[in-house]
This record gives sequence, C-alpha cells and structure tokens, in this order.
Amino acid sequence: TMGMLYLKQNEGMDVIEDYLRSGAVAPFIDRQYRLNEAPDAFRRLAAGQAKGKLVIRTIHQHMS
Repeated sequence: TMGMLYLKQNEGMDVIEDYLRSGAVAPFIDRQYRLNEAPDAFRRLAAGQAKGKLVIRTIHQHMS
C-alpha cells in the first residue's frame, strides 16, 4: 500500500497573523548577533540558554 503525507503550505498562518496583529502574541528576541558571531548564537541555543528568538544579522546595522 502506498500513502502520501503532505501539509498544506502556510496552514494556520492566518490565525497566527491575527494573534500578532491584535497584540495577543508578541515575538521575544533574546539577543541579536552579527554574522561573524553566529557560532556564539548557536552555542547559546545548543546550551539551552536562549529564552527567546536569536537573530543573526547578515547586513551591518546598528544594534542596541
């Protein structure tokens, strides 16, 4: 017997978008890294130290 498993692309994203737009859910950025600091970001993630999203910037921007 042959079966097929697939997921509809972006299924449920409209609900998430509604939550984000209403302010019911907000993303939390734990820390931002420059591209050359990416290994540090992955070490933090692997160690379970990240409390939110880690952002790796690929272009130079002022980071506060």
